[in-house]
Amino acid sequence: MHPTMRSLFLAQILFLVPAYLQTLHANLFNFTAEAPALWTNNDSLFNNKGTSEVPVWAFLFSKKASFLMPDDNNKNHTNYSSFACGFYCSSDSCRTFLFGVFITIDSDYNFRNMSGAQIVWSANRNRPVQENATVQFTKDGNLSLRDFDGSLVWSTGTRDVTGITLLESGNLALFNSNNSYVWQSFDHPTNTLVLGQTLGEMERITADASKASSEPGLFYLTIVGNIMSAFAGHDAPIKYYSSSEILEKSDTKFSHNMTFTNGGIQFSDNWTAINLPVGTTAQFIRLEYNGHLGLYQWVNINGKYGWSTTEIFRLHTCDYPMSCGKYGVCANGGQCTCPSENDSHTSYFKMITDLQADHGTSCSPVIPLSCEAKNDQKLLALNNVTYYNYSGYSYPTDEESCKQACLENCSCEVAFFDLSLSSCYISTEVLSISASESDSNYYNYNLSAYIKVQNGSSSRGSITWKVVGPAIGFLFLLILTIGFAVLRKMKKKENKLEEEDILPLLSEIPKRFSLAELKLATQDFSTKLGSGGFGSVFEGNIEQKKVAVKRLDSISQGKDEFLAEVQIIGGIHHINLVRLIGYCAENSEKLLVYEYMPNGSLDKWIFDKRQSAFLDWNIRRALVTDVAKGLLYLHEDCRQIIAHFDIKPQNILIDENLNAKISDFGLAKLIDRDQSHVITRMRGTPGYLAPEWLTNVITEKADIYSFGIVVIEILCGRRNLDHKQQEENVHLISVLRDKIRTNKLPEIIDSNIAFVESHLEDIIRMVKLAMWCLESDSTRRPTMAVVVKILEGAMDFEADLQKHFFNVTQVEPQSIDVPTIFSGPPLESLLSGPR
Repeated sequence: MHPTMRSLFLAQILFLVPAYLQTLHANLFNFTAEAPALWTNNDSLFNNKGTSEVPVWAFLFSKKASFLMPDDNNKNHTNYSSFACGFYCSSDSCRTFLFGVFITIDSDYNFRNMSGAQIVWSANRNRPVQENATVQFTKDGNLSLRDFDGSLVWSTGTRDVTGITLLESGNLALFNSNNSYVWQSFDHPTNTLVLGQTLGEMERITADASKASSEPGLFYLTIVGNIMSAFAGHDAPIKYYSSSEILEKSDTKFSHNMTFTNGGIQFSDNWTAINLPVGTTAQFIRLEYNGHLGLYQWVNINGKYGWSTTEIFRLHTCDYPMSCGKYGVCANGGQCTCPSENDSHTSYFKMITDLQADHGTSCSPVIPLSCEAKNDQKLLALNNVTYYNYSGYSYPTDEESCKQACLENCSCEVAFFDLSLSSCYISTEVLSISASESDSNYYNYNLSAYIKVQNGSSSRGSITWKVVGPAIGFLFLLILTIGFAVLRKMKKKENKLEEEDILPLLSEIPKRFSLAELKLATQDFSTKLGSGGFGSVFEGNIEQKKVAVKRLDSISQGKDEFLAEVQIIGGIHHINLVRLIGYCAENSEKLLVYEYMPNGSLDKWIFDKRQSAFLDWNIRRALVTDVAKGLLYLHEDCRQIIAHFDIKPQNILIDENLNAKISDFGLAKLIDRDQSHVITRMRGTPGYLAPEWLTNVITEKADIYSFGIVVIEILCGRRNLDHKQQEENVHLISVLRDKIRTNKLPEIIDSNIAFVESHLEDIIRMVKLAMWCLESDSTRRPTMAVVVKILEGAMDFEADLQKHFFNVTQVEPQSIDVPTIFSGPPLESLLSGPR
């Protein structure tokens, strides 16, 4: 939120009321707390009024920073740059709050005479809370935020934490009994970097949505290689700033990062830097809601102290994506106009006030685009323009084909055609377009922009549709109802229907797309994301959202898989299951449309040493829990038991928040709850198959075995079957058994897990749970309900698991008390198959 807006937000200072009041009174502004503790955003004990220049907040703890600033008005006083943690007002009326860390200037370090408070990190920017919200630090080490009604808003998801502290750097950290950090706010940046804070390649800071909203907005900043880059856009972000115009080949052996220091931004190669003014006061960097990157310094301005902002990007006015707002045309150093048609009196756009735009205005279509009135759409041409950095995906074609592709694609709002390269770029949103100007950073003004607009005739058509539509809709519903009844009777008479007859019967069917729609959405299946599960997956864009389109191969299993996936996924919804958006069944083509997972599949994270470095113990533990909860829903919370039968890292996808979601239900099988087992052909992936597959008598417990294998792979950072290893180390389970027998378990745990020793007890517990899941007798494996309870700490289980395993070998007493499993031939035979 912009500082000038924040200065208006004062009502009163609210203090956090701890459950241990004696401790609070003894040391009101401590910077460390021990569990358990509870704070409430309430001013019932403290009713201190602030000044009109200070927003409302409430303190948990505070920490004086390193900067000491003389007070020009009183030479006997010194101003302190301090960090505090607590509640910060997030609205004009001060009825909603962010829980976070903020920097403030205090004259006597008692927080009674402070000014210029600015929030630098928040936990709940997506969901501000109200008065009487609580922060709880539980005995088991989890820090959580709940709103006034008790609903959970945010949590660190940590365990085995003994204390919480606010460091001098402004880093809020949770530590264990070894004083090792288990969680820290610096690992979860929002829109700001403070001095000493580092941003890694897999991290980003994201601007607020607007001056009045702290939600993540349109712009984000990250580091690619050893280059700082800024991107704009929601669905297909385009880079609009780079710290180096020449992309240097970076050393892929190392992870790159950048650190904000006093005097610059230093990159991890130790010789690349962005020079900034050296400060003698408090500083921080913020990515603003409009895409500008500002350096904030506390300085004396005309006899009065305040925050001064220095622009870091230093782009020309029209080079910023929101210089003139959405649909705006920027020219002549910042003059904003709306797109118009030459020699026409028709106005397709109107100028509106937009506080997110640099100049406070943007353009809005007079008639909104409507996919139901595609025949009344046309393209408005703008020549000799550029679209900030124009670095989006483009493909070679001719100009007319480019224009037609946009007209036929409902999601397309503008098509850019590069005259010099004969390439086309289609976008689902229109930010500021730059007209030719001599002082721009960019030289490519060979673009023609074709903006999709709605003709006025569509409004008359809509009136007619409002009259005729309900009658047609009723008639259609009547026909559909009769047809549905007829098809149900037909189904009883036939043992099996062709897939085109089955689809209308499926309950909760997702949206059906035509093949032409999906070809446009994927730009003719041009961007392949991966293969597997009887088909290939392509990136697409539908209704301004990225999707993953799975195109099934023309094989016999493909038909069964298609029907299974549409029927099963279409009717289930869970946060840890990938959502099916729609499907296509046209001639021999079978396609499935899923929600897009930006971070790919789990195997790319745990088997790649560069990627796995970002997975600390808490993240890995959370991933295991996510998969367990997804399986629990399939096994126990659906009307019928849904057995997945192909649980493996490739079928576990990761979203933008590193949450795991189970995907690819092509091998799934419905099991009635009165069935004890299901007889079916062998299916799944070697290395993850349960031994009962050899007998063809299986249940959903086969998923639990596969889950156990995945858990071991997450812990060890390698594949269960890895033929790149020496012969004796090919089978991960065999290696694990030997390491446990020789009391050398830490040697096989992924070395990228930081502070392994401090987490060893929890890791051993996870290994025991995984090995219980790998029990040879499926009836002795735990249910997923039991697994989830154990992972969440709601249930304990026996340390000696010998009774759970078939043909086990007892571990030496001085070693870890976990038995080995599958020492007989069946496992070795199964694991030796090809992957």
